[in-house]
Amino acid sequence: MPILPMKPEEILTKAEKRARKREADGLGRKIVEEHQLKYFTDAYQFSLGDTLDTVSWCEGPDFICQRSNGDKVGVELTQVVGDPSVLKTCTDPEELMDGFAALEEIHNLIETKEFKRRQSGWRLPENTILVLQLMDYNFREGDSLVLDELDINELPTHGFKEIWLGDYSRLDAYGDIELFCCFPEYLWGFYERWNPGRKPYG
Repeated sequence: MPILPMKPEEILTKAEKRARKREADGLGRKIVEEHQLKYFTDAYQFSLGDTLDTVSWCEGPDFICQRSNGDKVGVELTQVVGDPSVLKTCTDPEELMDGFAALEEIHNLIETKEFKRRQSGWRLPENTILVLQLMDYNFREGDSLVLDELDINELPTHGFKEIWLGDYSRLDAYGDIELFCCFPEYLWGFYERWNPGRKPYG
């Protein structure tokens, strides 16, 4: 996206002001996404010993990263969130999303992102990692349905290199995330955070 030349705010046209706001909003969103990516890449390195260093920002996928062996890989982040109507009425912050709702949303998002991955213009379509960020459901204090009921053979058809669930729901409490790999089979399973028995912050 071209950067608009700087002008005094008072002489900008309405179209230029809208474009500048979109540019600022997009930059802010990318900065937030890069912070969220860092939690994933830190957990990924801790779990697998492989680094994912950010090379560039893009759209489709969100980021291009480089592995420790020099290979480039795309990383697409997407949030798994609870129904807003439930969030408004829920009194227990640990039960904002039940396992059935989380599983359904996981499947829906894989299908949605797979459709986008197949579109022209998607970079590294055969080498993209999909990261599903669980914002309102956590592995340890949820109903365990996500970990119990996930089946690699029942995932929607896709062409992602890897699919990971990241438990971001306790990020504020611990400062890191735990992972569950949904694909490929040889990586399948739960990956704990460093020192999982430690007490949460606060």
